[in-house]
Amino acid sequence: MITLAWLRSDVHLSAIMQQILWRSSIRFGLKLHGGMIAQWANYSLDRFLINIYLGPGAVGIYAVAATLAERLWMLPGAAGASLFSRTGGDAQDDAEITARACRNTVWLMVAACGVVAALVPPLIPAIFGERFTGASQVLLLLLPGVLILTVGKVLAPYVCNRGRPTLATCISIGALALTIVLNVLLIPLIGIAGSAVASSISYGANGIAFAVVFLRMSGLRGRELVRFPTGDLRIVGARGAKWVSVALARLAS
Repeated sequence: MITLAWLRSDVHLSAIMQQILWRSSIRFGLKLHGGMIAQWANYSLDRFLINIYLGPGAVGIYAVAATLAERLWMLPGAAGASLFSRTGGDAQDDAEITARACRNTVWLMVAACGVVAALVPPLIPAIFGERFTGASQVLLLLLPGVLILTVGKVLAPYVCNRGRPTLATCISIGALALTIVLNVLLIPLIGIAGSAVASSISYGANGIAFAVVFLRMSGLRGRELVRFPTGDLRIVGARGAKWVSVALARLAS
């Protein structure tokens, strides 16, 4: 409201308060918002279930590992946010852009997960203390699901922008239901490791579901989402070499 008050001298309010625009935006947003809530709950509910079965001490150990693992999603999250604004035009072009972004992001995440798996587990007890040793195992169990969900985070904008936000919401709700069921079954059996396995399976199912939907909508093959991006690396390398040569020329001058 403050922004509208500032703009009223320069912009006619009728241009801002277009009923058709508001109506379509709200309709689209409400279809997607339920899925966003389900996704947030999917990331957080495991802590509440661990607290119920094992107590707050176990929650603290699990939270350390989960927080470290979830930080890796900053990369696919940024790619997905960019695709939301870049897709929504020609279906085939959007599919090819999304597939390229997916395979590039997946391989970057493979490298990131490998680094985290190799370096972080030994550091957890050294930094947080021996009581948090169990967080190292939890982190390793979460990483496969974190990696597979990368696919879903990158592909979701295409599914939504092609007029299927309700389907994206259904996938997120289904993943949440799977998280609840698996946590209830596995936490009493193997403790916080069970919750990590449950979450990893749920994340993976989410990513696979989005991949299946994307492939059916786009008509592309599955290998386009995960093949090693040799051609893309050549383009990036050529552009990088050009930028370096230009920078060196400027420095020399």
